[in-house]
Amino acid sequence: MDRLELFPHGGDYTGKYLDFSASLSPLGVPASVRSALAALAEGEGLASYPDPYCTELRRAIAAKEEVTEEAVLCGNGAADLIHRTVRALQPKTALILEPTFFEYEKALSESGCDIRKYYLKENRNEFGNLCADSFGLKEEFLDALTPDLDLVFVCSPNNPTGRSIPEALMERILKTAQENGTIVFWDACFADFCDLEDGADRQAKSDAFLRRSVQAYPNLILLKSFTKTYAIPGLRLGYLLCSDEEKTAYIAKWGAPWSVSTAAQVAGLAALKDETYLQRARLYVSEEKLRVWLALLQLGVFCRRGDGNFLLIRTEREDLPKRLKDRGILVRDCSNFDGLDAHYIRVAIRTRNENDQLLDALWAELEGGETP
Repeated sequence: MDRLELFPHGGDYTGKYLDFSASLSPLGVPASVRSALAALAEGEGLASYPDPYCTELRRAIAAKEEVTEEAVLCGNGAADLIHRTVRALQPKTALILEPTFFEYEKALSESGCDIRKYYLKENRNEFGNLCADSFGLKEEFLDALTPDLDLVFVCSPNNPTGRSIPEALMERILKTAQENGTIVFWDACFADFCDLEDGADRQAKSDAFLRRSVQAYPNLILLKSFTKTYAIPGLRLGYLLCSDEEKTAYIAKWGAPWSVSTAAQVAGLAALKDETYLQRARLYVSEEKLRVWLALLQLGVFCRRGDGNFLLIRTEREDLPKRLKDRGILVRDCSNFDGLDAHYIRVAIRTRNENDQLLDALWAELEGGETP
């Protein structure tokens, strides 16, 4: 078996493929981050242990997110913080929405938690194509928020569907959970890439709603990551926000010492200061996602244009990931997402030229049938 296929999340660590399996900013690592890392390497910063408390970085994140420094916890990427939170809270019963990111279930399973699942519905038309309302969360979900739940994981925008939970429904979820004494873990790692079809102010409104939610609900733990937004997966950097500062401090105790390297802290500080990069990346993703989506429709492939910097695609081909890999293109095979099957792939939004290469390969496989 190809070693690459032993890792369920995607991401080409070999450098051999045009990688659409990892959903990162198509603009690449910001020049400001590269410069900060170069200065660090030239100086003496790498000769000392990193700040175990991420003091400067937490201060910068707190200012951006409008919370106290004590409400911020930095970690070695999103997965580290997911596992650390579960180890700290030791929930007896938890709820997950499927299909979604695998690490929630993995962390809960390792802790011996009783896991319940709520499946988002796939709706297809008579031709087998996804309907626009597929995988959307409805108000019926509130009935699943029973008082015996210790923890519920929600991912919005959801990976891999790209669906965001409507703000009004999210508000009711948070309120119901608070009344029940349930902690809500909201993975918002793709929240920096809201689709801008309704106008650029939608991103600002989404950002503001995230901040208000953290401030208003101490039972909320919000997860964000630098990986997707600034294309730095090799540095491993994410953070939690929780207005219950005692809970944040307790979760912090369950991490390994010096879990965030000096390089990651320096990169995070540089990235937060680079507002121009973030604005450019958001606009580029929104425009390219629309273009790729329209091109897929012309190919007869229907996929919902949701949030995030990726698209979930369903075709009649079950061997498409392998066929594309033979052409040097790596996509996310979604067959190991609970609630999906081998007909689904997830593709990142990359540069225009790279997206065209993917579209050409998809045309050849789905329409032309050419041998790679």
